[in-house]
Amino acid sequence: MKDDSRKRPYPYKEPDTGGLKWGPKKLLIPLILTLFLIGGASGCLSTPETLQDKSEAFTRSAYSTLHTSQTAYNTLTDSLIQLREEGLLNDEAWQKAIEYGDIFADAHNAAVDALYQYKLVASQEMENEVRRQLLAVSKALGKFVSHAQPYIDQFFKRGGESK
Repeated sequence: MKDDSRKRPYPYKEPDTGGLKWGPKKLLIPLILTLFLIGGASGCLSTPETLQDKSEAFTRSAYSTLHTSQTAYNTLTDSLIQLREEGLLNDEAWQKAIEYGDIFADAHNAAVDALYQYKLVASQEMENEVRRQLLAVSKALGKFVSHAQPYIDQFFKRGGESK
């Protein structure tokens, strides 16, 4: 128990991370995905007063969405690498994760390209293309998370302890 000078109505117990440095990342994945969806929806649906403001707001929101999705992807990839190093991810699951990662990378790069083109020619057609590409990024990230989640859950069901 942690010695605390303040009186608590209940005993304080340090959270058990199972001795892992990356244990709390399990909670980051849903949080990052939630922020990704909220950020994308709120920014892309905002209605600024002028066309230039609308264009700038849309661009900022799209960049934010891409950055958040990349962060979620990196976090999940780090977790899968850790599971692989600990022998909790077999070769087949690892190859499938690589395939989903490649799909995400392709979608992310296409969205970045579309956003660049939108910045050059801020038209409604290009904005719609950016939205389509961001949706593809979201779908690709969702498939990647869906593939990885059972392995991460299995790890924590067995106690979250390293070998």
